[in-house]
Amino acid sequence: MSDDLLKRIQADSVVALKAGEKDRVGVLRMVASDLKKAAIDQGVDLVTGEAALAVLRRAVKTRVDAADQYAAAGRPELADKEKAEIRVIEAYLPRAATEDDVRAAAKAVIAEKGLAGPKAMGLAMKETLEKAVELIGYGKELPEDEAIGVAVGWWPCFGSKSGAYVKLNPDG
Repeated sequence: MSDDLLKRIQADSVVALKAGEKDRVGVLRMVASDLKKAAIDQGVDLVTGEAALAVLRRAVKTRVDAADQYAAAGRPELADKEKAEIRVIEAYLPRAATEDDVRAAAKAVIAEKGLAGPKAMGLAMKETLEKAVELIGYGKELPEDEAIGVAVGWWPCFGSKSGAYVKLNPDG
């Protein structure tokens, strides 16, 4: 997959160059360079699978942090540039789990297993993570910013701006 990913990024870079999209070319070249550097650091010819996706996620995270810092410093034009780069990189990442995906997975697990109360939290978390992975169709983990926790019969989606909670016992 990573071999295809690197080749796809390089091919898209050529297309963007021919189309005169200088900013896109720069981002794609940087990402290709990051993938090659990761391969050298790991002592392999090519990073594959989750390792390649981790490189892309790290590139996105770096740009998110930079955009936040630029916005806090009153430099919205630079923050917008970073956000544009994020959109380019995210096009090569699988779809991330949304809060709705996690919520749907939790409700399905609770209903299927008939879970209730604090003692069911561990099983509910494990099963929900597996169900969410099935729903989004990739990976073994949810994105870092979609951490899931359980507290006293409720399933809070930490990191969610809405502060959404799903009750462990939907009937009670």
